[in-house]
Amino acid sequence: MSSFCTRALGSSVVAGSGLDVILYNNTSATPIWIDNPSINQVGDIKISSDGNYIISEDYHTIRFYHRSSSNRLWNYDAGESMWSLAISENGNYSVAGTASLTDTGKIIFFNKTDFLWEYQTNGYIEDVVISTDGNFIAGVSRDNYLYFLNKSGSSLWNGSLGVTEVCAATMTPDAEYIVASSDSNVYLFNSSITDPKLPLWSKNVGGWVNSLDITDNGEYIVSGGKNKKVHLFSKSSPEPIFEFSVESSIRSVAISPNGKYFAAATNDYIYLFHNETTTNSFYNRLILSENSGDSDREKNKSETISFGYYFLVLIIGAIFYLTIKTNKKKI
Repeated sequence: MSSFCTRALGSSVVAGSGLDVILYNNTSATPIWIDNPSINQVGDIKISSDGNYIISEDYHTIRFYHRSSSNRLWNYDAGESMWSLAISENGNYSVAGTASLTDTGKIIFFNKTDFLWEYQTNGYIEDVVISTDGNFIAGVSRDNYLYFLNKSGSSLWNGSLGVTEVCAATMTPDAEYIVASSDSNVYLFNSSITDPKLPLWSKNVGGWVNSLDITDNGEYIVSGGKNKKVHLFSKSSPEPIFEFSVESSIRSVAISPNGKYFAAATNDYIYLFHNETTTNSFYNRLILSENSGDSDREKNKSETISFGYYFLVLIIGAIFYLTIKTNKKKI
């Protein structure tokens, strides 16, 4: 399987498996439909939060579906390779990031019916994200900038990410807070301040950052990467409020919308953490570390574990997709 995505409530799952785009309902292993769009392997794939619209890419071509049928609503030839896709909550808008043979890239924007515009950058687009309503787009480029655009294609501001290679981006649903990584550095931006191109803070975590995630309100940020460490930040400070070391490189991270749980995945393990703030204290703890069914669970708080099992279904879906995404072959 080359890529995987689930809608926010988990009732629909879409996968790219070899040459196939496959849509499932979460209650059955029998596909709702399968499309075999081309001779090229399916790369990135996304499904809207309402579960109705799907966007996929294979080599140069973007394909757009409604869940009711494997018949594509449209195809678009970008003319160059793509590394990242994103789609708004209701599927009204979607975005792709490309990489050309001349070391440039494009941010390409679509509605439900076709191409709307493209924005040229001086480096490959490593990652793109879109706000819930589709009004704002962010992309990180190998020219070491974070680009922040509106849905009309106008550049609102560009934030410098130093002089090292960028990797990942994420942002809050309302696009107020954007997080980006460049080599071993994590940057937090606020799009609502007077000079948003200057980060609120940056932090060198001591190793290449593969993956980032942020809570819906921007309060907590989680990162993970090649230094084999999970870092949890508050938006108020660049100093991690929690750090946890694992035995191998972290491929992906995810955090729940309210920040209560966060997770990390290596090639072999999934780690689930509980994040709790009280009036007088703040603590984090590992509540599950699992490999092929073997687990080490902390059992002294049954309410945490019971909720953890429920949430783990969602978090593993997000982690699995992010792992596949991070592991995509770069040109």
